[in-house]
Amino acid sequence: MLPFFLACTGSVEIILQDENNFDFQSNIIADSIVIPAEEDALVDWSGLTADILSATVDPATEVDELSIVRFANLTQEEVIDGINNETLKQSDLTGFVAYSPEGNETSAMLSEFSISGTSVDVEEEIQEGIGTFLISGTKEDGEYISFVFFEPTNGAEPSTVMLTDESALLEFDLDLDAGSPLTPLTGEQTVVTWSQLTTNGAGNPVVLSNIDRLMLARYTMDLSELEQRFLELEDLADELYIVDVAGLGSYDLMELEGFSGFEGEGTWLVAMRCSSCVNPSPQFVGLFE
Repeated sequence: MLPFFLACTGSVEIILQDENNFDFQSNIIADSIVIPAEEDALVDWSGLTADILSATVDPATEVDELSIVRFANLTQEEVIDGINNETLKQSDLTGFVAYSPEGNETSAMLSEFSISGTSVDVEEEIQEGIGTFLISGTKEDGEYISFVFFEPTNGAEPSTVMLTDESALLEFDLDLDAGSPLTPLTGEQTVVTWSQLTTNGAGNPVVLSNIDRLMLARYTMDLSELEQRFLELEDLADELYIVDVAGLGSYDLMELEGFSGFEGEGTWLVAMRCSSCVNPSPQFVGLFE
């Protein structure tokens, strides 16, 4: 099937398919902090000034929720593997609590985390050997900023669970023009449809309902430089359009404010993202001829 077709109404539909996708291999690594078992500990995110994609974050105003999840039957290595390959399941989680900062807070005690009004009982729930603990910081829209493991250990010295710019790092290798190029046409509408996607750039299954953000951008720099500075795609764009597409399977680009068509010199790129996925790599990136 061609990556586009011209509808009889004069509108243009650009269908994103697996064959148009970029190639993206990533590896997320995360720190692990040892804390005393069965004791309260401070969680501090004052040093979290950039997210996992290196975008600037204000720790006092943009960290809207801290959450702790426990995986009773997975090791840290297995959790990371699940994040990298997007294979973690709801059934893997055996505990969840959260904390919502107020004012300009940048720290909280473990005992202040709660669920449905019930706070963490550190003596009962922060024990050695009952699972793997992962604490994450997210923005208001649920987008992950960063995360870190902590390990309750009997006899350990008191320690602070620090979320910093180095807590979780994304290593990657990519080829932006690995897929067949998309071909923009002119018409009354230019509709991008992603309902036929089945795998992402890493070859893992795509959950279409998770895709919630579309980015369209134009660049005048070389592809090789874009690949080297991939984490800066939004900042490097000569033209940039981002829209929330949660719950949709297609979107008319002509509804983007300021977009008048594929004009101007350079490379046009479309990306589809899942902002609530722990692994922040795009599900799809395609280039236009």
